[in-house]
Amino acid sequence: MKLKLTILALSLALATISCKKQSVSSLEQQSPDVKLENDYLAFKDQATFFKYYQLNSTLSESERLKWEQSIHFNSLTTIYNKFNSELDELEKGTKENYLIGFKSLQQQYKGAILFTEDSYKLNSSGMREAALANKNGILKVGNDYLYTSEKGVTTYKSTTYEKALEMIASKVTTELYGAVPPPNSFTSRLGGWYVVNKDRGRVLMRMKLYNINNPAFGYQSFSSLEGMTEHKNIFGTWRDVNMSINFTPVSSKTPGMSFWPDNLTSNLGDYPNSLTLNPNCLDGLYNTKHFDRVLAISNGLQGKINLIDPNAKGSSEFVNYAIAPAMYPNTNLYWRDVSLNVTEFSVMIQPGGVLSNPAVVFNSIIIFDTQDGGVINQ
Repeated sequence: MKLKLTILALSLALATISCKKQSVSSLEQQSPDVKLENDYLAFKDQATFFKYYQLNSTLSESERLKWEQSIHFNSLTTIYNKFNSELDELEKGTKENYLIGFKSLQQQYKGAILFTEDSYKLNSSGMREAALANKNGILKVGNDYLYTSEKGVTTYKSTTYEKALEMIASKVTTELYGAVPPPNSFTSRLGGWYVVNKDRGRVLMRMKLYNINNPAFGYQSFSSLEGMTEHKNIFGTWRDVNMSINFTPVSSKTPGMSFWPDNLTSNLGDYPNSLTLNPNCLDGLYNTKHFDRVLAISNGLQGKINLIDPNAKGSSEFVNYAIAPAMYPNTNLYWRDVSLNVTEFSVMIQPGGVLSNPAVVFNSIIIFDTQDGGVINQ
């Protein structure tokens, strides 16, 4: 019996390793559809972009770096991690050297990272976008350039990279703003950051909505919850630290969200549709500094995800999501807005780091305003 159990455990381990290798291989095998132009990635079309958007989130840090090196690419994620490593080294020295070095790093990484007097943040609309964007937050899809800044995804249509940079600097866009996702688009609507302070730690979370409209997928939508925890170091800078997070069971209530569907041909009104979230949606979020977990997807997107790669179903961010039912005969639906219902979170900053930051256990957190964000002190 012991021999049988040993053989079974070995088989499961080999199967897991095989799935991981297939995920990396899937990225490498699709290389004709994506190439490096100058220092940014150029994807053949919207469908190809979303394949990589999905598959990249299945990779571990070492696998992601291996893939980047195989195509000689340096992503915004890699640049951000390099900055943090340099700041880690500065923390080991004196306060004077730290402050001088921190100011120097601010100039070196300006644009890729957003700085305040005592904090910093990746200038990106999300983790998955940052892993595919260059140092300027740009990637190319078809003939369009996507700028994935901290405020959202902006499209610069049928232009050049140089012109896109000029328009970003002057805050001009060729994108048509409005509720309806235009053809061949990947658009976002990001909520404000909800900040919860306690002792020398804080939690930052925001709700996000993405809409897709392309010939391969049609109209599809999904929402995600992005979050991170920070601790103020001895020099007064808020630094990323590890956390664990999950839903907190509330008597007679289940975690949920609402979404407002809309379409091109008729007004569906301002009545939201409620959706029960998967109670296991946040499983596995421990020893992590930053997450961007997909909470729910539109009904038609499920089949598209399965077609992309069977291993992607078990990725760290596209996992245990809820699927919105197909409630209307019109398939040209998109989500105009999303919000969390009364949903509580339990969060703990885990002890550790260069200077061994202490643990911080937060009281139950409820995000009341998913659009504008807010600040709560515990």
